Amino acid sequence: MGASQRPAVATMAEPAPAAPKKPHVWQDVPAQASDLAPLTPARAVAVEPVVPAVPVAFARLEAADAAPAAPAPRGRVDLNTASVAELNGLGGGMIGRAIVAGRPYRSAEDLLAKRVLNRATFAQIKGQIGTQ
Repeated sequence: MGASQRPAVATMAEPAPAAPKKPHVWQDVPAQASDLAPLTPARAVAVEPVVPAVPVAFARLEAADAAPAAPAPRGRVDLNTASVAELNGLGGGMIGRAIVAGRPYRSAEDLLAKRVLNRATFAQIKGQIGTQ
């Protein structure tokens, strides 16, 4: 490159003056001498514990669409046609919605293959379920 072909060099501009910082809220409020005095028994305020006037009872919340568990049916329950209440009544807990969501099943073992139930729950209900 020749002297006439040199790239132009940018000059650095002066930095803009920094804007004055706004003081924090705590800096705007002047402290009073009483605020800075150490806490003494004369300045201490007695606080009573808060106890509710009415005893609070916590109830177990159930899903709004969950039907009460039906008694266990006599024969095998078909996984592909049984209602949520029938499936919940098998004794494995509230498993009906999960089973219905995973339909269709070719065999009862699909509950494990599709990871709908864990092995302990499956072992508990496997004698009561089947497919057609």
